[in-house]
Amino acid sequence: KKDFKRVLKKIESYKFKILADEKNLEILQVLLHSKRGFLIKLLENPAMLEHDKFTDILRAVFHLEDELAKRINIHEISPQDKAHIEADIKRAYKPLVLEWVNYLEYLKRQHPHYFLFAVLTGPFSKTNLAPES
Repeated sequence: KKDFKRVLKKIESYKFKILADEKNLEILQVLLHSKRGFLIKLLENPAMLEHDKFTDILRAVFHLEDELAKRINIHEISPQDKAHIEADIKRAYKPLVLEWVNYLEYLKRQHPHYFLFAVLTGPFSKTNLAPES
């Protein structure tokens, strides 16, 4: 429990650096567009109403997806648009990372047999055991 609190505290104070270059923005644009239906289903799920933080994260992700979708040619965005998109990414990313750590803590306490799998296949895994989707 102390380890998770320490990690959460570090994440809270961490200054995330976003590399919003053309290549990464294009990849993110395609990824978010391809996952839009899934994200809508999450938002429509009544159980999500009980999780304000997760709902706020979903809204931030939808806003980011909308902003990226408006850019027909991601290679021609202005520096101001790029700065705006970087801020949108940070607005979604940091809370998402915090929730991931909270989820891992929950798994470790309630479902320890799933915890290791989540760590090994999760978004921050260096072992890259996650199946390709």
